[in-house]
This record gives sequence, C-alpha cells and structure tokens, in this order.
Amino acid sequence: MRNSSRSSTRFVSWLLLATAFFAASAQAGSLATQTPGTWSDIASSHMDSVAPAGVSVFPVMVAWSSAVLDTDRDQLVVFGGGHTDYSGNEVYTFGPISGSPVWKRLTDPSNPPANNAPYAPDGRPQSRHTYNLLTYLPAPANKMMSCAIGSGYSNGYGGLAVDFYDLTVNGMTGNPWTRGTPSPATGTTLSTFCIYSPVSGTVFFHDVGSPARLYEYFPATDKWVAHVSSDLIADYTPAIDPERNLLVATGQSGGVLVWDLNNLNAAPFTATTSGPKDVESTKAPGFVWDPVNKVFIGWAGGIDLYTLTVPSDVHNGTWVWAKIPLHSSNTVTPTQQAGLKNGTYVTGTYGRFRYVPSVHGILLVNATDEDVFFFKLQNPGGSPGPTIA
Repeated sequence: MRNSSRSSTRFVSWLLLATAFFAASAQAGSLATQTPGTWSDIASSHMDSVAPAGVSVFPVMVAWSSAVLDTDRDQLVVFGGGHTDYSGNEVYTFGPISGSPVWKRLTDPSNPPANNAPYAPDGRPQSRHTYNLLTYLPAPANKMMSCAIGSGYSNGYGGLAVDFYDLTVNGMTGNPWTRGTPSPATGTTLSTFCIYSPVSGTVFFHDVGSPARLYEYFPATDKWVAHVSSDLIADYTPAIDPERNLLVATGQSGGVLVWDLNNLNAAPFTATTSGPKDVESTKAPGFVWDPVNKVFIGWAGGIDLYTLTVPSDVHNGTWVWAKIPLHSSNTVTPTQQAGLKNGTYVTGTYGRFRYVPSVHGILLVNATDEDVFFFKLQNPGGSPGPTIA
C-alpha cells in the first residue's frame, strides 16, 4: 500500500512538473509559432527598465546607433550613444528570443567616461554613434565587433579603431573588451558600415568619401586587405546573400548597390530594380537576408515589409521589390523609425532590425522606452520544430 501511494505521489509530481515544463515551452515558443504575416508587440520590453539608476539612456538607440544578433546565445546586443547625446558605453542584450526574452545590462558605464578619447581610463571603448559599424563574429569567436568609431563622445569625431566585445565574459566582473588592428581606411567612418560574411568568415568594411574603398578583415590573423575603390554615400544598410556571395547595400536614395565578393577587384554596380522602392529611399533602413525564403527583406517604417528578389542574371536582370502580404488577423503596427517619436527626423534603423533564425522572423526595436516588435515570416519549406528532450 505504501508503494502504491508512493507511486501515485511520484506520478502526480511528475505530471505537475511535466505540465509546468510544457506550459513554459509553449510560452517560450510563442514567437516561433506566431501566425506568419503578423506583427507582435512583446509586452513590457522597454530597454530603459534595466538602465543605470537615474540615467536617461534614450540616445543609446535613437542617436544613430545599431545592434547585432548574437546567434550563439539567441539575443540582440545593443551598443550606442556618443557625440553630445550620451557618454555611457554600457552594453545591453535582449533574449533569449526563442525563450522568454528580457533585457539585461551586461556592463556598467565607465566612470569617468572617455571624453574626446578613443578609450576610457578603465580601457573600455568610447561611447559612439554605432551606425552600421557593428557586426557579430559567431563561435568560436563569440564577439561583437565595432569596426570603427562613429561620432564619439563628446566632440563627435569619427576614428579608426577596432573593438571586440566577448559575449562569453561576465562584463560586471571582468573586462570583455579587447582591441584589434584598425583598418587602413582614409575616408570618414561616419554613417558607414561593416558586415561579417558567413561565406568567407571575414568582415567587410567600407569607409565613406571620394575616394573610399572596400576593406576585408581576417579575424584569424588580425589583418586587413584593401579591395576595390568606390564612392560610397552615407547611411546604406548592408546584407550578405550567401547563395551568390554578394554584398548588397541600400538606403538614403542611393538605389541598390552590389559588390560581387567572388571578384573583389570588380567595381560595385547599381542594380536595376522594380516594384515599391520605399526601402531604397529611406535613411539607414532595416535590411537583412532571409535564408529560408532566399530573399532580402527591408523595412522603411510603418507596418509594411518588403522582399527584394535577386534575378538569375545578377548583373543585367531586374531585382524585384514586393510588399509582404499581411495576414488578415494582424492587429499590431510597429512604432515609427527612430527619431520620429517627437516629430523630428529619422536617425536610422541600422542593425536594430534583425533576422532571427531560431524563430524565423524579424526582431525590430526603435527606442529604449518602447516595446520590441517581432514579425513572423512565411516558411514555404515547413521546417520541423525543435526536439524536446
């Protein structure tokens, strides 16, 4: 009798544990199972809820700043500020995105901060507008890379510096920042970009001006190689098409600019495009590659997203923009682009619009005092869900 009672007790305990586990799993997978073609507003997801006490961190995003997606820990990483907007150099994360994501502050701001100098007395990098100058180096590196200083605190000067943030280091007890060799760029570092290529395992950086060049960074050797010259205007957002090994950038009414990374001596070309060109005419738009649907995805503010399909004849064919259909059940519209909250001007979306492979969708955040948004993409392949052990 005692054995029967004990077995019943164990069964009930297991049942309660299993029920709690699967309930938590259902909640954790809510973004993954969201209806394709819909936006959601992740409730109570204001970044400023984890800011240093008594400090307004609004400029960390709105001041021309960016973010990366840490695919190894399934989280968005935010680093920004600079010029006369904000002196703090702390780093924030939002994740795990496929679980129950929350904001965390990984570091405290340097005290005193770096003022008109690339590094603070504690050795950590100066607060800066990060534009599209941040990228992520996946495992085994596990690092966010800042390719240059974009408008540093407080004089607003750009500069050549390479800084890495190691996301495996506890930033509250150790120093996760290290330095690399600065690029040999001769143009300005303001409002430009760098991006990691999963094809080559290297980073491509472009300065702005005339002349300016495409540079390639090799993480294994900490070396730079200069490639083709081209006149690049400010505030393009880049993305990589790994299927064809193309670097594509758009925005700021500059059309769609394409570098063939199979031929790094060839000049970039402006693609012929058709369809709604809202993304092309937007300052630093959201722009990413969707590896499932094998198209680029762009955002220019508001409720609409756009795909950009690459033609079979990359150089001579027409690249087609098309609006992504919304599901009839959609009731959420994202807030306006950064900078427009108070009726002023667009400062740019940059890397705060990211494709998240764990949930096959787009994560978007526009301000530190607003919720994070998520858009669920169609999956024509119907890839299987995660295995629960």
